[in-house]
Amino acid sequence: MARRRSRSLKLQKLMLGLLGLLVLASLAYLSYLTFKDQPLGEYIEGEHFELVEKPRRIRGDQIEVMEFFSYACVHCYNLDPDLLDWVEGQGDRVKFVRMPLASSGAWMLLGRTWFTMEALNLPERHHLRFFRDIHEGFKQYDSVSSIQTFFEEAGVSPDDFTATFNSREVNNKMARADQMARRLKVAAVPTLVVQGKYIVRTTDSVGLSRMLDVASHIVDSLVAGEEPGKVEEKPAETETTDESMADDGAEATMDAMTGDDAEANMDAMTDDDAKATMDAMTDDNAKATM
Repeated sequence: MARRRSRSLKLQKLMLGLLGLLVLASLAYLSYLTFKDQPLGEYIEGEHFELVEKPRRIRGDQIEVMEFFSYACVHCYNLDPDLLDWVEGQGDRVKFVRMPLASSGAWMLLGRTWFTMEALNLPERHHLRFFRDIHEGFKQYDSVSSIQTFFEEAGVSPDDFTATFNSREVNNKMARADQMARRLKVAAVPTLVVQGKYIVRTTDSVGLSRMLDVASHIVDSLVAGEEPGKVEEKPAETETTDESMADDGAEATMDAMTGDDAEANMDAMTDDDAKATMDAMTDDNAKATM
């Protein structure tokens, strides 16, 4: 009996394990269907990107691509290397702007960190290092002192850091970032805003990697002087069906029959008139003789 129970328990565990694997596989497949890349070629407003209700006017010849991000966002971290390569590949066509989203006190602190880096002209590698420290090194930059340590490791003196971190320039940039997010109604990151008018974010139709494909479509369209997302409609072709052919044949037959009938009537009328004339002439001759 004990052996049977042991075998039954093992069988139950095996079945539960297989069921668990099946559930995980189903979830993975559903996730793939949700975020898989859409077919190339057509991007539609409302499905792949949205329009800003109150677009910004961008000056200059370059197309502005603004990224709303946060150092606390792992998706922003994953997108960052591909985004940098994409910006480099766009050349002089694009002006790239980073805009931190400050949706909380902690995110505001991280946003000030970016603007401080920018004001001190720190090389791009320090931006990447800060990202990496958080998501791979699991460091907690949740205080001014911890952030100051990061800048000291980058070669910035404590006085320069404090003066810049608390400067009017950084304060103004933080206020502008908050106003910009409210105006463009950006509530999640990463979000790309192209030319102050077109918003690209992750949706059911756009995965993280496809964001850059959609941005490329918008940039290419604007450079070509075209409206993004507009698909040319082909004129409808007139289809010839058996029914229409039958109708045409019937109509032609009716026309032919009508012509034949008219011609037959005319012939009949001519014969009758000729007979009537001959009869009249015969009667008149007869009367004259009499």
